[in-house]
Amino acid sequence: MTRTGPLLFLAALLGMCLLVACGSGTNQPPGGGDAKAERAAAGPFHSLVVTDDGRVLGWGLRDEGRIGCSAPTTGPWVIPGLEGIVAVAAGHSHSLALAADGTVYAFGNDTLGQLGYSGTTSCSPVQSEVEATVVAIGAALDTSFALDDEGGLWTWGTSERYLLGDGSTATRQLPAKVAGLPAVVSFNVSENAVFAVTESEGVWAWGLGHAGMLGTGDTSTQTTPVRITALDEYDVVQALPGNAYGLALLADGTVLGWGSNAQGQLGRTPGSPATVLEPAPIPGLAGVDSLTAGPMTVVAIIDGVPHTFGANPEGELGRGADLGSQGTALPVDLDGVTHVAMRLSGVQSSALAVHADGSLSGWGWNAYGQVGTGQPVGKYYTPVSVALP
Repeated sequence: MTRTGPLLFLAALLGMCLLVACGSGTNQPPGGGDAKAERAAAGPFHSLVVTDDGRVLGWGLRDEGRIGCSAPTTGPWVIPGLEGIVAVAAGHSHSLALAADGTVYAFGNDTLGQLGYSGTTSCSPVQSEVEATVVAIGAALDTSFALDDEGGLWTWGTSERYLLGDGSTATRQLPAKVAGLPAVVSFNVSENAVFAVTESEGVWAWGLGHAGMLGTGDTSTQTTPVRITALDEYDVVQALPGNAYGLALLADGTVLGWGSNAQGQLGRTPGSPATVLEPAPIPGLAGVDSLTAGPMTVVAIIDGVPHTFGANPEGELGRGADLGSQGTALPVDLDGVTHVAMRLSGVQSSALAVHADGSLSGWGWNAYGQVGTGQPVGKYYTPVSVALP
């Protein structure tokens, strides 16, 4: 298997009405400006967007500096101190931003070393001390990741779930390269695992082995990178971990899945089967351009239209309020979508969709304003427009 270049990490958001009302998709956000979205990322409680002019917008929960200093109480705002940004990533209480020159900036909580510098928690962006030119970034709950231009994958923060890939559960304040890993061209993370597509030596994984999510044929936890040999015969474009399942998008537009199918996230009737230990085709899914894996919900973009399947407790499917978990991928009422970001952890979940014209849509859990409408709505069952300043 040979890949030709790095893919920017897609960070992710995936949700009981914790607020007074539940939205049906009719509420529109106030105001709006000329900003156009290029990329989106989301943590459990906040959201980030890169605009076409290299600024970073943030909204959602505002404590611990995760969306900058002195953020307003509602809606998106421009985070000061960031210019020329091409990608963002959002953890539990920290954020990362990648500049066009390969520099990584971080802000928010640093109690577990997730900012990657010789300092402490900071609401102002600081430079992560990655000793390389970075081309992609990612964030799990309290762990940070950076892919350099030579295929090296750097990690820092907590390794409570072995996400640092160094065999320990220790916390590391400064970035270090993952040892024993061939040159990487793309990677994706969840709160429980890391998947890396290498240039010529297949797909590698490490982290927790819940329900066989690492694709190794058993439920073993892997504290350092191991090769998913069952994928060696395939041309894998993306490899993505969920909370307890895994996905691989192939060059021909088909998708393989393994691990837990409790909520239908493997494209089968929820719970039937309960788990799949070896990668197997997801029925009826073809022509996929890109994938996003939330905790228990999947988004597949086909010709600009998001198709969703899996869990729907907070409207994550974006297809209405009366749906339980779904094992069949069906379209959301959107088009022209280039990228969807979903939360990487937890149960309550939401999603952001970036459109080719630079507009932004969102749906799902909104208890902390993660969808970005600035409205006191607990959840959105169908997509709403998000106005950008």
